[in-house]
Amino acid sequence: MKNRHTVQVLHLHWPHTSYYRGRSLVLRIISLLWFAQRLFLARFLGYKLVWTVHNIVPHETSCPVVDFAARLFLSFLAHDVIAHCGYAKTKIKEKFGRKKDVHVIPHGNYLNVYPPKPSKNEARKTLSIAQESFVYLFFGNIRPYKGVEQLISAFRQLDDEKTVLILAGRCLTIEESEVVKLIKDTERIRLFTGFVPPEKLPVYFAAADCVVAPFTNVLTSGSVILGLSFGQPIVAPALGCLPELLTAKTGELYDPAEKNSLLNALQKILNNKKINDTAEMSFHVAKGLGWPAIAKKTQRVYFRSF
Repeated sequence: MKNRHTVQVLHLHWPHTSYYRGRSLVLRIISLLWFAQRLFLARFLGYKLVWTVHNIVPHETSCPVVDFAARLFLSFLAHDVIAHCGYAKTKIKEKFGRKKDVHVIPHGNYLNVYPPKPSKNEARKTLSIAQESFVYLFFGNIRPYKGVEQLISAFRQLDDEKTVLILAGRCLTIEESEVVKLIKDTERIRLFTGFVPPEKLPVYFAAADCVVAPFTNVLTSGSVILGLSFGQPIVAPALGCLPELLTAKTGELYDPAEKNSLLNALQKILNNKKINDTAEMSFHVAKGLGWPAIAKKTQRVYFRSF
């Protein structure tokens, strides 16, 4: 209440991590009711509520009913909702019944956020990877929905000893020991676990020939846009917003419902004779996701009448 005259808009992004929590069902329900009460109070006090939908429900949830209820509250009470693509807008309508004031504004790029990339030769020396290798990169938190186990399985079927797979990121909800078990008998898969500091992040992308995002479930993906921002060809499933973001010119989109589709996509990108052109197109797509234009669209949402 004390900030009412200095703050006009409350913009929510990840409600399950910030606004309601609890280790038990009872605590989660109490926390959810507190969250709903605050939303009603914010509207009563005249704040504008904006919600950006990064996913329909959390990828890992111990109480899906509570998580769905929280998003239903938000969908009902938010003056405006932001989706990152047309598919997300459609899902918001299907799942929450929200039809009005849903705005499609894309996820922005990561250009100039991180230090410049080193050369590919230098990056591979740093990571002790042979210069002649073809390197696939998975970058990000290792979680079940990220499809790392499926990626390892598909990669191991590639009949090319010069291929290398880098797995870089923190193990979240998957034990590091489980990943180690899957790769223990091969030197072609390199595991770098733990938080990657910003100054070291460009090394992994400089060393790679392409980025693989083998999601089993996804709506929007910051890691894919990060890969585009580093000018990397992308291998990803045709799920969520990805088909609206990626094309055959930026890498390989595959149908995860088809048998061996990930393996085939890995093989196709390996055989791509114009992979440098693919990399250039990825960077071109990233440049089209500039923050100034996104900021203007978001500002229009903030200040439209409600």
